[in-house]
Amino acid sequence: ELRSELGLSSTGHPLFEGQFAPSTTLALFSRVLADRQPDWPAGTIVTGFPLYNGPDPLPPALPAFLDAGDPPVVFTLGSSAVGAAGTFYERSLAAVERLGVRAVFMTGGYDANLAGRSTSRVLWIDRAPHRLLFPRAAAVVHHGGVGTLGQALARSEEHTSELQSHSFI
Repeated sequence: ELRSELGLSSTGHPLFEGQFAPSTTLALFSRVLADRQPDWPAGTIVTGFPLYNGPDPLPPALPAFLDAGDPPVVFTLGSSAVGAAGTFYERSLAAVERLGVRAVFMTGGYDANLAGRSTSRVLWIDRAPHRLLFPRAAAVVHHGGVGTLGQALARSEEHTSELQSHSFI
């Protein structure tokens, strides 16, 4: 209706049509996940993960927490799913308590995601640079977003050089 009101032509259903450019389509993930497939649009380029490796430091409380014990399990919902966490943090905290592991929970700055308080075994923070935190984690539990997945895979020595060759600073 809006397109019609503005005098624009219809390009079809926005979820099912028109999502591929006529000349080039960028697949923003690594060949570690998939290489170009025969049924993909012509001109598709697998770019590698769009890793953000900016200058952000670790939050003040995090280095001391990391140095104080075993590597923690990191829980994050990235930048997109964190605003609709549902019971992710409550269930994750219950799992951490049951397993007796250390954990870092990144809440994205949403107070509703705080399912507990920081202790010597659990740290609640808004956010932290994945490139600095993930290498110090025992495991990363996340939503599978392309940026978070790329940073988590970059921890693996086997894939580090291939992934870094596609990172964006």
